Amino acid sequence: MSDEEISSLRDSYHNRDVTPLKASADLSDVVYLSACRSDQRNYEVVVDNKGYGSLTYYFYEEYKDKGISDLPAFLSAIYSGMKNNRTLSFHGQVPSIRNTVGWEAPSKAPAPLPDPEPEPTDLPDDTYSLSSQTVILMIMAAALIIIFIAVWITRKRKK
Repeated sequence: MSDEEISSLRDSYHNRDVTPLKASADLSDVVYLSACRSDQRNYEVVVDNKGYGSLTYYFYEEYKDKGISDLPAFLSAIYSGMKNNRTLSFHGQVPSIRNTVGWEAPSKAPAPLPDPEPEPTDLPDDTYSLSSQTVILMIMAAALIIIFIAVWITRKRKK
């Protein structure tokens, strides 16, 4: 196959759709969060020489600061934080947030933050290796994210 044919085949398998998911009166709302598109690599956010998963880092920071009382504002803060991070921006990483609650990603890139995240640093190769303890913590964090969103949606529906 030629390079063009391979590129075309690869592009046909990557879902780059950013349209909102269709809501249904019979089903609960859904929020799908991904740190990057399917054809991208998820880079770490490095703070004080310690690496964090990008989505986990911004989810935690926003939850710690304001909680999830306003889901659209919460999703916007996560999206903006990731879009304005210099490391993620340098690599072209684009967060993917699809949902049935009506939130849409800004069509125009947000203005850069006045005080961006720390610059990418040259870390030893072993910095990126994950211990089993780190993997377990990441799985637990993802499970908590899902639980928080489910509880928020359930409470919202009961009102």
